Formats: sequence, structure tokens, C-alpha cells
Amino acid sequence: MNKIKVIMLSCLSLKGLDDGTIIRGVDNYEEKLKFYLSKNEGIEIHMIKIGRKNKTIRKDNLIVHSLKKEPKLPIFSFILILLKMKRKIIEINPDILHIFSTGCIYGALALLFQKKYASMITAYGIIEKESKYYRADYTKDFLRYMTHLALTIPRKIYERLLLARIENIIVDSKSIKELVSSWTNSKIYVIAAGVEYDKVKKSNNNNSNTNMSNEKVDIFFVNNLQEIKGADVLIKSVLLVKDSFTDINVYIAGIGPQKKKLKKLVKELNLEKNVKFLGFVSNKEKYYYYSVCKIVVIPSRWDCQPAAFFDAAALAKPVIASDMSNPDVLINKKTGLIFKSEDFEDLAKKIKILLKNKYKREEMGINAQKNIVQYDWNEVANCYFNTYKKIIKNFYK
Repeated sequence: MNKIKVIMLSCLSLKGLDDGTIIRGVDNYEEKLKFYLSKNEGIEIHMIKIGRKNKTIRKDNLIVHSLKKEPKLPIFSFILILLKMKRKIIEINPDILHIFSTGCIYGALALLFQKKYASMITAYGIIEKESKYYRADYTKDFLRYMTHLALTIPRKIYERLLLARIENIIVDSKSIKELVSSWTNSKIYVIAAGVEYDKVKKSNNNNSNTNMSNEKVDIFFVNNLQEIKGADVLIKSVLLVKDSFTDINVYIAGIGPQKKKLKKLVKELNLEKNVKFLGFVSNKEKYYYYSVCKIVVIPSRWDCQPAAFFDAAALAKPVIASDMSNPDVLINKKTGLIFKSEDFEDLAKKIKILLKNKYKREEMGINAQKNIVQYDWNEVANCYFNTYKKIIKNFYK
């Protein structure tokens, strides 16, 4: 049996992801997916990236093609890269082209080859919904703000074009499918992101690191400190929760442009003793705080089921999430609770419900752990593999 030959196109660099920089969810998603797909003997994955020199790296069923970036004016450099990519795609002759993210500028190549190869896009992140929140992060940097503003319209047009023209789309929740289906007649598949279930669950056995805090952790938040992630909504809710739980401890992990603003908010609300900022945390530290906390909160103004849903569940922790985080993997009132986005009063009510009831917290955590097994990355990769086969079969009908 011949292997399915897949080309993945994205804007992810060849750098590592655990280096203290802001990590986009789509980048982490892509890294995990390509790793677990490459373990499948029925597939050969080709990734085309931009690097410092032309080279090819092969590991098992994963082949990375690095194309040298030309030191010319940006527009000419971009055109040369597209031409190089076009030649490389023809050389590889794939069964299917897979684009990651509607923000990937190389997705245009999928449109060019659509009649020659089967094609699909994973719409992880929706520019149409996210752009206004990211722009809010640049209000004190006029140049970046205006640059972002100027690029927003063409990015939205490009996103709509991709989603309208590419015949196969993957989204990670039913709610996002409903949104995207109003823009396109393309076939839409729902495949949620994943979790390294065994790895995360086993991390609970190594949570006694003496370098970490021994204080009780009531609530844990981990994400980039950006307007869209809603850490300020959580902080405002803490003021209301404090009326009933005066010694509440909230730990906020992450870095980003809203850090100073969030710290100022904490000071203004006199919550310095209740809210701690951890900054960037390693995976080991992150899993430690998951394991010792009582509740994980995901207060995003908009999100595509961030990793916290999966990691928290694997460690048997209940999640309180906003309705705009597209929380399909959360079963409301069974594995966690859902609150109305940006409504910090509603969030405070939900936090109080779980802090008051240890039995309910533990029951939800156990239910979450049982439910999340189906989203192990091995299962997610297998769903992708079967979807590739289905799309290729339909293409050649």
C-alpha cells in the first residue's frame, strides 16, 4: 500500500516552542499534530518552511524542506519564495495540500493547485473574530497599532477568500463550524485539538518540586496576557469572590502586552495578596499548578478551545470557561461550568459555586478526565489520517 503524501504549509518557524516567547495556539497545535501523524506508517508528511539555507531534514515519516529566504526587498523576496514553494510542491507531487491557519500567506498556493491536488485548511483561529482584540494590545504603540489596523481588512478578505474557495475545511468545534458555514459552501469537518493524555496525567506524580510555591492555589489561569484572553475579567471577578473567600489565591501564568495593565488593575482593586503573576512557566511548572489548583479558569473573549481545556481535564480539574472560548469539549455542569463572556459577575458566581463545594469540584474533575481520553493526540491524528483519505477519495471521484 502506498503512503499518503501530505504537504503541510504554515508560517511556523523552525525554532522551538518552549523558549519564553508568546506561543500561538495554532503553532502548538501544528507541532503536536505533525509529530503524531508522522508515527503513522501509512503517511508521509512534507513540511515546507523558510530558513537560512536550502536543506532537507528527514525523521521517520516527517520530511522538512527548508527554503532559503532571499535577501531582497520584501515583496520580491515573497514572490521568489512563492516560486520556490511552487517548484517544491510540483517536485514532491503530493496527494493532498494541507494549510494551517487562515492567516498563512502561503495558503494561496493551495488555490493555485486546487485542480491538480486535493486541498484542505485547518481554520484554527478566526481573524474575523480575533483582530479587534489583538489591535487593543497595541494602543500605546502607535506604529504597530496603525500597521495592524491597515492589515486587518486585507487579512479578513484573504481569510474569507480561502474559506470560500478551498473545498475542505477543518475546525475544532461545532460552534466554529456554524460560524464558518455562513461564509462558505465548502465541506466542513470538526476535529478538536488534542492532549498528550498519558504524559500530562503522569506529570501529577512529579508535582513536589521544592522550588515551587507551597501556598494553596484556588484558581489557575495560563495563557498569553493579551486582551483576547480575558485575564482582566478573571481579576475583576476575584474582587467579588473575595467577599466570601477572603484568602482566595489566584495564580496567573503567561506573558504578553497586557502584563503592566493587569498588574495595575490588581493594585487598583487592592488584590495584591490574592493575585500572583508567575510570568512564563515551563511545561513542568504548568503541570504542577494544574495539579495543585482547585479550579482552572478560561475567561477568553474569543478562543478556539485553548490547551488549558485539555490539560486541566487530563489532571482531573474542573474548568470554568467563557461561552466565547468555543468550549465544545466542556460538558456544562458535568465537567465544568460556562459563563457569559466578559461578564465578571457571572464568572464570580460560578467560581463561588465550585469553591464552596469540594465534592462537586472533584466529581467534575473525574468526569472531565474520563471525557478527555477521546481527545488524546493519537486519536486526533488518526481522525486527520482518515479525513485525508476521505478528501483524497472524493477528489478523484
